[in-house]
Amino acid sequence: VFRGCLFSFLRTPVETTDGVPVLEFDPKEQASFVKAHGGEMLTLKILDSLRSDVKQDTSQRGGTKRKCYVVCWGGGNPSLDTHPLVSQLQKDGLCELLLVTPIWVQTCVTMKKRVRPERVPLILMPQSWSMKSLRAKGKMNSRRLDISLTGFQGTEKAAIIHLIGAVGGMYHDHMASTNTHLVCKEKATGLKLEKAVQWGLNVVSVKWLVHVIEYGYGGIHNDEHGCEERFSLV
Repeated sequence: VFRGCLFSFLRTPVETTDGVPVLEFDPKEQASFVKAHGGEMLTLKILDSLRSDVKQDTSQRGGTKRKCYVVCWGGGNPSLDTHPLVSQLQKDGLCELLLVTPIWVQTCVTMKKRVRPERVPLILMPQSWSMKSLRAKGKMNSRRLDISLTGFQGTEKAAIIHLIGAVGGMYHDHMASTNTHLVCKEKATGLKLEKAVQWGLNVVSVKWLVHVIEYGYGGIHNDEHGCEERFSLV
């Protein structure tokens, strides 16, 4: 999947006063996952090799550059200047730099191809806000989230499924009355939606999921009962 591509990780320091934990990823696990699927981690040795290649073969200037994916998480608004190797790549124009999230890496492996992060930008591309985790201790953050989807396909569906798992929810392909949520694509119809209404589940748009990963389960108003009503589709 990632053959020929370089990778680097950039965790932005977290500055939060709302008490909601930020979604964290293990750099070692991420590196192992990338390498297992053909990617190569950016090192000083590779940086020097890229510089040498440019000096020796000036005829390729202006051609297709090697891609380097900068996998970002943490406090939002990633700054490449804080990463010594990536900042040198950018300064010397040695690679095409693409900023993505760890969810993008997982989604690519699921889809068995490198997907364009702009397909699902709020999940696959770094945002100005940090992704929040729903796993931490506390009344709201310990709430059970058993989620099914309807109306989504391909890259979008894979990205949402990986996001649900990352923030601490549980995805169910086959919905049951024990589910807590059905996340629907706008104007979705079908048996899942009918059953969700019959069983009294929370039927919400994907905007709800994006909202809680930005603000936490309580939403922007930090409501202990959640913010599903604001994004309800029934």
